[in-house]
This record gives sequence, structure tokens and C-alpha cells, in this order.
Amino acid sequence: LPQGRRKGVAQALMDRAIVGMLHYNAKQCYLEVRATNQPGILLYKKLGFDITRNSHGYYSDGEDAYIMSKKLLK
Repeated sequence: LPQGRRKGVAQALMDRAIVGMLHYNAKQCYLEVRATNQPGILLYKKLGFDITRNSHGYYSDGEDAYIMSKKLLK
């Protein structure tokens, strides 16, 4: 919802998820994001994710997705 944006909720959720992954000794995190979701892409880049590939027609409406990844370091 638009009124919930830009309040740090998504970043807090991602930070907590990464802490959980580190607890289980994960070495890398992957995610998919709609290619048109610029706010999401910017957030993930801010959190250290890089676009590693484009998945054409990933979503049911035919939209592409970017696959993003981040190496996890303790």
C-alpha cells in the first residue's frame, strides 16, 4: 500500500531475514523482483544485492523478473 512505503519496514524485514540466514550459515541470498519495480530494485541494491540475470516472462502476466543476489558475510 502506498501509505506504508518509505517507512523502513521492507528494509527491517530484509535485515531480519538476513540475520536468520546467517544464523543457519547461508552463504548467499537470492531474490526475484519485477523488472519494473524500481523502488524495490533500489532498495535491494541499497542492501547490497546485485542483478545477476533477467528471467524473461517470469510472472504470470508475462513480465520479466530480475534475479538478484547477495553474498552473506558474518
